[in-house]
Amino acid sequence: MCDLTKGFKLCSCDGEQLKQEDIGWVLQRLDASKEIAYRIGSVAIHHLDEKEETLRNNIEEQLNTQNCFDFNFQPKQDDRLQIKYSAHQWFAYRYKEGQWQIDTSTSFDGWRSQLEPFKDGKLDEK
Repeated sequence: MCDLTKGFKLCSCDGEQLKQEDIGWVLQRLDASKEIAYRIGSVAIHHLDEKEETLRNNIEEQLNTQNCFDFNFQPKQDDRLQIKYSAHQWFAYRYKEGQWQIDTSTSFDGWRSQLEPFKDGKLDEK
């Protein structure tokens, strides 16, 4: 697991060239022209322990107080950013009302079917 508490940089590092296991973050952008897909079913929600909760909140604060991207980027409403914090666990953030917020949506929220890949890359600790 990365120690992201001391800061991090979202490195674009030719994301298209990275192996899937080396990708540490994924940025998606909403395409409102796409049809919303509705799903039914139930969702299994991963409950965070205290350490994970603290880390998730710390990342949110860093996203909102410093430039964490290594490229010229201006987020837009409903951009979605996922950051890998362990081998198979990701935190998700959604850009709303001018800031990054913890994304509590699930795959059953229709707006997520309108997301398109925008950029990805490696996660570098400071």
